[in-house]
Amino acid sequence: MSKMSNAKSSQVGESIEMRLEKDFKKIFLVVCSILFLLGCMLSISSVFAQEEAPTAKTTTDKNGNYIFSNLPAGKYKIAAVGKMPMAVVMGEKIVTCSKGETLKNIDIEVKAVSKEEVDLALNVKIERRTGDCTLSGKVWGKSPFGTHYLSNVVVIASQI
Repeated sequence: MSKMSNAKSSQVGESIEMRLEKDFKKIFLVVCSILFLLGCMLSISSVFAQEEAPTAKTTTDKNGNYIFSNLPAGKYKIAAVGKMPMAVVMGEKIVTCSKGETLKNIDIEVKAVSKEEVDLALNVKIERRTGDCTLSGKVWGKSPFGTHYLSNVVVIASQI
């Protein structure tokens, strides 16, 4: 009988151990999912920080060109965001434009990001301000087939 009770005790112990392991795995997955979502939220909130003022918005032409005219002088974050057939992409650059200055070749490389980041950026409210500064450049991305200039990408100038 002691052999039988030892066998049952061993099975119960293994069963409890297996349940604990399964529960631990579930808890681990939930914690990882929460941390991932928090990371996405932090990443999304960093797309446009509170001290930034989205000032202008445009779309690249068929050759990936964009231009902003009549912006107030200041420091800007230029963010390019788009939904491509195989990915959602985003890139940014920080530039400073003095009164009356024209800055060219502010080219922005975009890389794949989460859909949430792009959706947030595409829906940002623009607070139009005017001035005499001009910014322009191209939006491009890399693929296994080389470097490509991207059309129909939204470019947003945010004064920081």
